[in-house]
Amino acid sequence: DEKKTQTLDMLKAGNFKKSGKESIAGCTCQKYIGEMGSICIWKGVILQSEISVADKKMIKTAVLVDTVTAIKPSLFLINEH
Repeated sequence: DEKKTQTLDMLKAGNFKKSGKESIAGCTCQKYIGEMGSICIWKGVILQSEISVADKKMIKTAVLVDTVTAIKPSLFLINEH
């Protein structure tokens, strides 16, 4: 799956290593710590990232993961002209 391959490539590039589990938005994620910060991944999706660059820290955290609502695949198509 392309999304998982991209995630694995990012982990390798940032020298991230597994560091345990964490619960984000009700999902148990694999936590990784790397040179620039940490990320938590659930089923190939990053639910939390804490990245530091120079003296700035950026934190992104999912607040809700909806695994019930059906979404039409057509909503994710990119219309190239």
